[in-house]
Amino acid sequence: MLKFIRIAMIVVLASVALIEAPSAQAQSSVKIVWPGGTAGWYSYEFGSAPKPAFGYGPGAPPLGTGSFGIFSPLVVPNLGGAGIGRGDFVGTALSAMSISYSTYYNNSTGDNWRLKLYINTTGSPSSANCAVEYVHAGGPANTWLLRVPTAATGGYTPSGGWVWRSDEIAAPSGPCNASPNWGSPVDWSAVTAAYPSAVLAPNSSGTTIVLQIFEFSTPGLNGVIDAVTINGITWDFEVDPPPASFFDPGDGRYDPRPGDRLAAYCEAKRVLIYGVNNRSRGFLLGIFEFEALKQAGEEGIYLDRGVDGIVSASMGPQGHIWVAWTGGQYNASGRPEHGFAKLVHCGTQ
Repeated sequence: MLKFIRIAMIVVLASVALIEAPSAQAQSSVKIVWPGGTAGWYSYEFGSAPKPAFGYGPGAPPLGTGSFGIFSPLVVPNLGGAGIGRGDFVGTALSAMSISYSTYYNNSTGDNWRLKLYINTTGSPSSANCAVEYVHAGGPANTWLLRVPTAATGGYTPSGGWVWRSDEIAAPSGPCNASPNWGSPVDWSAVTAAYPSAVLAPNSSGTTIVLQIFEFSTPGLNGVIDAVTINGITWDFEVDPPPASFFDPGDGRYDPRPGDRLAAYCEAKRVLIYGVNNRSRGFLLGIFEFEALKQAGEEGIYLDRGVDGIVSASMGPQGHIWVAWTGGQYNASGRPEHGFAKLVHCGTQ
């Protein structure tokens, strides 16, 4: 006969959050950008250019299996383009920026994925009064090329150079018109010397960083981008979502898993079982003494939690404890694939 024990509800304001499945990249310096999660990037196109998209390849991208941009056989029309942008790093000193990215395009000449940084030359992060742009032309076609704008040595080739841009700022100020110019792109050190107080600042659309492919003199141009790294953070552009990975929230619970709706905490003579409600708040479901579980055997112990349903536990001959939560206002199913059941081993024999 089942032992049926009814206990009063004990509400505990515990910070036992619902465990989700952050990607492995979210815990490192690499973030996956894919159609279901753009990690802060937005995309755009202009001048009748095709909409940029995620795709596999081409060839062997520097990270993963995909990239982003205009894939062959699509081409960028004359004076058209496409790009990606973001609006963070506001207030970061221009001299502190470190940026690289990899590109692949179908021509050995012409513009290819320029980088533009919106800055305020006086050091105010409130709004941009200038923009500096890295330009590069030339390089082997149909191969992945690493671009390092913050190591540029000047000119259009071989490593590219920097120019100033005031045409896209609503009210360009005098300090923007410094030494970089379209006639002779300069190296990165010249840019930081020209704007010693500059910090990144948002333009009128809230953008601070733009990467853009633009067709100016190369008919039939197309190209893609991948592995964008800014100040130690790398964005990997992929078609597929990042794989789920398990992680330890560090609060001592037993065997944490993505999607758990209950958490088990082993103590010397008992196991505490917490539930997680639909607002990611933890509350105590029940406490099971090891000795009581041994005496109950396979029949187990059931605790009626009223509106929260029933939590049960039974101990096997090797000391493993099967815990399940069923019914109640959170529609607990008692099934492990739904996060409402778990096999726990607290080292009891």
